[in-house]
Amino acid sequence: CQHRRGAGLVPPATVTQRTLADPQVRSHRRAPLGCGVVRPRHSRLSAHLTGMVLALVWVAALGLHSPARADAVLSQQKNCNACHAMDGAITGPSFKAVAQKYASDRAAADKLTTRILKGGVGVWGPVPMPANPQLNDAEARRLAVWILGLK
Repeated sequence: CQHRRGAGLVPPATVTQRTLADPQVRSHRRAPLGCGVVRPRHSRLSAHLTGMVLALVWVAALGLHSPARADAVLSQQKNCNACHAMDGAITGPSFKAVAQKYASDRAAADKLTTRILKGGVGVWGPVPMPANPQLNDAEARRLAVWILGLK
């Protein structure tokens, strides 16, 4: 084995006793097989697993934030923001006021889904909420759950 350490040759037995953290030991990737350089056993597997873990963390983080943004976008696409705002009342109550009013109601998601789809009057005053035929049941449910999750 012709691995050099400093100015002299390092015998293979000495190299195997060194760790990869030692900056004077040559990189294990450049060392030929069988020369006694310490190699990590599962370097490709651990690199692959590390990459997968980082990808899963990224996807989980994206998953925690994207539904909220997606449902805010859905509320804009379906014209909910023409009457409702996040914090202040326009024609209808704010999304946060709705979330606060129904915070302790276990059946609130079902009630809001129905109200979003069919409309209604009298809950927030005399101004009626029109029906929203442009929404399907799943979209109305997503919006209701999103609104209830706002703080």
